[in-house]
Amino acid sequence: SEWVIAVARDDRRDTASTCALWNCAGDGSDIMSAFRGAYTLPATLPGATDAPAGAVAISTTLLPGESRLWSFAIAFDFPVVEFRRPNGGTRWLKRYTEWFPGGLRGADIASEVLGRESELREAVDAWWAKVANDEDYPAWLRRAALNELYYDVFGGSFWEAGCLTKDKRYGARPGQHCSFVLESNVYRDCETIDVRHYECRHRLTLFPNMERDILLGWADFIMDEPEGRTPHDAGSPMNDPWFEPGQYLATFHGGKPLVLDWKDLPARFVQQAHAYWSYTGDDAFLQSVFPAAERTMAYLHRFDKDGDGIPEVRGQDTTYDTLGLRGATTLVATLVIGAEEALAEMAAALGNASAAAAHSALAEKARRHAEAKLWVEDGRYYRAALDGECARTVMADALSGQRFCEVHGLDDVLDPERMADHFEAVWRSNCLPQRHALAGVLNAAYPDGSLPENMQAAGVWPGGTWFVAAMCYRAGVRTGRPELCEAALHMGEGVSFALFEDESMAFWFGSPAIWYADGDPGTPTRYRSLQYQRN
Repeated sequence: SEWVIAVARDDRRDTASTCALWNCAGDGSDIMSAFRGAYTLPATLPGATDAPAGAVAISTTLLPGESRLWSFAIAFDFPVVEFRRPNGGTRWLKRYTEWFPGGLRGADIASEVLGRESELREAVDAWWAKVANDEDYPAWLRRAALNELYYDVFGGSFWEAGCLTKDKRYGARPGQHCSFVLESNVYRDCETIDVRHYECRHRLTLFPNMERDILLGWADFIMDEPEGRTPHDAGSPMNDPWFEPGQYLATFHGGKPLVLDWKDLPARFVQQAHAYWSYTGDDAFLQSVFPAAERTMAYLHRFDKDGDGIPEVRGQDTTYDTLGLRGATTLVATLVIGAEEALAEMAAALGNASAAAAHSALAEKARRHAEAKLWVEDGRYYRAALDGECARTVMADALSGQRFCEVHGLDDVLDPERMADHFEAVWRSNCLPQRHALAGVLNAAYPDGSLPENMQAAGVWPGGTWFVAAMCYRAGVRTGRPELCEAALHMGEGVSFALFEDESMAFWFGSPAIWYADGDPGTPTRYRSLQYQRN
């Protein structure tokens, strides 16, 4: 690696001096004393250690009343990333090396920054100001939308420009570049497909090429998997990401992944693939990804044992892997209905009318049975599941499959009025009783507001809350119920307040996977897994 300190100099007026080595293990008095003598730096200092420590100074003469500004830059060049395994590591070039190839280029990077400083600053300001200054949205929403983008950089991010040690196994199309962020700094799974279902909208709109390449890589995984499973992740950095996918719970050297027949991942993949195609109109992508989308949904329907169109859940096999749901679940039902609607539209675009009709029929069958089996008339909500620990709860995220449908113009997954009633129940049972609605939405609560003794039910999922709030707001608009729009804004603002204003929580740029607002305001907050992809 290489680190560079640089300053932009006017050769006609400025004199620069540099020190290549000084004793950074000391208190800095040696280099400061040398500098104060003549206000220039010596080339090296006696007693300097081998630890890298440099310095740059600039001198000039000012006319009476004159002022000038100098820009300094700190640049670094780490061109290679390596994932270590017991039998040796896989080494990759980082994506930026396509623009700075051929070894260590830190000085060139610093020079480019200094040479284009005003242009770059103006471009950055113009980009974020579109969100920051848009008064059509409340300030808390603008702040959260921008702040949570930190995770694209600090979430263990990886983006490659070629593998140095072997040929790529997946994502090897010309011009395709694999990438990921970790699910979190605790759960070190790469680009977890269920978690990214909630946050990929920003990747789609800001970095659509990255979104395309990730989803094409998942299509490769599915076509290579013997049964057509959708893997949980692109691997673990403790093993060999983008070569060994599906490393769920194997986040240590030599860890053996827990192989599950996930009931939500295939549908989530299909919805994400449809979203990219719908947003971009990329028909080449559609042709590449459609066989994998059909294959993984056919695999998923093998677990529909009673023929109602809804694959049965067996406890640990959805994103809420300790919620204890069993049998038909509203979460899986809405995802499957949404995925089948997406497949129908994609098939029609490919000119396959019979496939489009078949997928529409599957969506309608699942929709009909979900309404009959999961709707609770006296409580006006969809129960979480037919059986299991939290089966009778009002689950905030149960209608997850609706969000992609409403954004991308597909049919509703369930009855719109009933879904609006469900969100009213979420507001009443899962939000209002908790810190006066100032901490987000609990994932699953009983209709009376009481909570099951389950850690995934009795906590607030910040990313899930924002997703639910978006659906609740949309339901209020569509059904003419402004009170739902107001409730949705309270839901979302509660998360933003907890993250960025409530000093007793003060997560800032460490938004966790889940927190427990079970204490009084002002008391420390329990949480799980700081810095989380879903948010």
